[in-house]
Amino acid sequence: MPSPRKFQKQQKTMESFARVAKAVSLLAATGMSRTKGPLEAAKAYTDRMAQMMRTLLSEEGLASQIASLRQEQRSALVLVLGADKGLCGGYHANLTKVAGPHIQTLRQQVPDVHVEVFGKRTGRLMRAQQMEPEIVRERGTKTPTLNDVLPDADRYWAAFQGGKVDRVDVAYTHYGNATTIKPVVETLLPIQPVFDQEDMQDDQSDRMDFYPSREDLLSSMLLPYYQARFYTLFLEATLCEQKARMERMSAAKSSAEKRGKKYGQQYRRARQGKITNELLELTSGADAVSEQ
Repeated sequence: MPSPRKFQKQQKTMESFARVAKAVSLLAATGMSRTKGPLEAAKAYTDRMAQMMRTLLSEEGLASQIASLRQEQRSALVLVLGADKGLCGGYHANLTKVAGPHIQTLRQQVPDVHVEVFGKRTGRLMRAQQMEPEIVRERGTKTPTLNDVLPDADRYWAAFQGGKVDRVDVAYTHYGNATTIKPVVETLLPIQPVFDQEDMQDDQSDRMDFYPSREDLLSSMLLPYYQARFYTLFLEATLCEQKARMERMSAAKSSAEKRGKKYGQQYRRARQGKITNELLELTSGADAVSEQ
């Protein structure tokens, strides 16, 4: 029978691991609570901006006048919003499963495709899977502010307006609700506000007088909308990373506690067996002495 000390050591190891997993899970939960408020505010802002843009675009023929809506695409950029660290289950793998096929399809359609990754851990995985990201940047683990992401947003906007890229796609993990996160890919540039039936029914733009003109208002809204949307995607990626880490560490904590209890039972059985054997040896020795 194995030594009781071995089981005791394994039990202590599992207890220590459970404490660490609990601490990481709590830190991730705290990060989620800090990110949720800015994300809700950013989503409300971008949704309202999109609604206003759809109202301005409701005039027939105006949508075709927007310079950012290009038809010919010779160069494309794919941004992958991953994470720098692990301990978050299948977060990285699920994201690359969505980004990989999209990059491959885009390379068949567009002559020049560039890939940039935010998140060192995700970048290493993509390079191991031969997705060939050209640039891998550190994304950080803290909740980003608008000033943190504006330099990157403005750089991509300038590249798009300057004709260096004709399309910017973003692969990220979308936060649906408290129970659902899903990796998706969406086109960030060119900006294309989506019309739905409800918007068309609620449209009252024909009864409005716009000053400045619709064109001037729309031109002034494109950049702020793009910046807000870019910031929202970073917040969603951060929140989903924290959610995935919290759930993974919570599951790891439960698993470690169960294994620790199992090792505790084995330790007590081994210890009791050892005591029983020692008692039997003492009894046998005493009987042998009495017989002499």
